[in-house]
Order: sequence, then structure tokens, then C-alpha cells
Amino acid sequence: MALINCAMCKKGTKEISYLKYSIILIGVVGFLIFIVIGEKKNKLAEMRYQELAIKGIVVEINFFKSDHGTPSFYINGGWHNFDLQGHKLIPYTIPNDSLVKKSGSDTIQIYRKKVGGEWELIIAR
Repeated sequence: MALINCAMCKKGTKEISYLKYSIILIGVVGFLIFIVIGEKKNKLAEMRYQELAIKGIVVEINFFKSDHGTPSFYINGGWHNFDLQGHKLIPYTIPNDSLVKKSGSDTIQIYRKKVGGEWELIIAR
């Protein structure tokens, strides 16, 4: 009877060992898939940002919950979100400033109207 119990103990230990390794393997594969998908989304966002061309006056700046904390700018009758690049603009941008971004460039220029009516370049980010 003792021999049967020891054989069953070893078999149960092997099954637990395989289960442990299987769970670890699934976790590692899942983590790698998560990283690959994140990188793909990041590259897509960078491409969209590079292709974006915008020129207009900022009417309003708002932080919507759906944008996960990034600022949205109301320009030319629509809301525009520059993703993480928007955080670089917030310290320098106020309503009535002009934002200019050319397609193929990652630089956004911010202009502000002076008292005399001339536009002054505040910053190019």
C-alpha cells in the first residue's frame, strides 16, 4: 500500500510541476503579445501624427475623459487631440493662439497675436 501511495505522490507532483510551467509559459506569451500590440499601436499613432496637417486658431482647450488625460484643442470647428504631443503644448498655448503643423513634420508652431495685430512665434515644439 505504501508503494502505491508514493507512486501517486510522484505523479501528482509531476502534474503540478507541468501545470506551473504551463501557467508561466502562458503568462510570458501573453506579456509578449501585449508588448507587440502596444508597439504596433504606438507606431500607428506616430504615423498619423506625422501625416497630420493643421492650421488654425485655438478657440478652447479641454481635457476629455475619453482622451485619457491628454488635451484636446478646438480648432477650425472641430476637436483635435495630439496625443502625448499635446502635453508639450499646454504650457505655451492659450485660447486665441494659432497652431500650425505641416504634414510630414513633427513640429507644431504656436503663434500669438501682439497688441499691434502682428503674429509672434511663441514656440516651435
